[in-house]
Amino acid sequence: MDERDITLRVDRRAKRWLGRQGYDRQCWLRHIWRVVQCYVENPLSRSILGGDYPSGSEVRVTVNENQLYFHLMESQATGTKEELAVS
Repeated sequence: MDERDITLRVDRRAKRWLGRQGYDRQCWLRHIWRVVQCYVENPLSRSILGGDYPSGSEVRVTVNENQLYFHLMESQATGTKEELAVS
C-alpha cells in the first residue's frame, strides 16, 4: 500500500468486529492475525490489484450487519467523494 500511497482507515466498530472474530483464549495473537489477513488483507489486495483503488486513495473499513465493507473516500485528484462498498 505504501508503493501506491493508499491509506487505510478502520473505524472503531470494524476494529471491535475483527476483535470478536479473532478472540481465542489459547492462541489469540496468531488467530487475530489470520482474521485480519482473511477479512482485510486478502479482499483489499484483490481490490487494489483489480484497480478499484487508484494510487493516492483513502480506503475506509466499516462494518454493517456483521460484514466488513471497504469504501473509497475522497479523491484528491478530482475533489469528489465516493463511497464504493466492496464486501
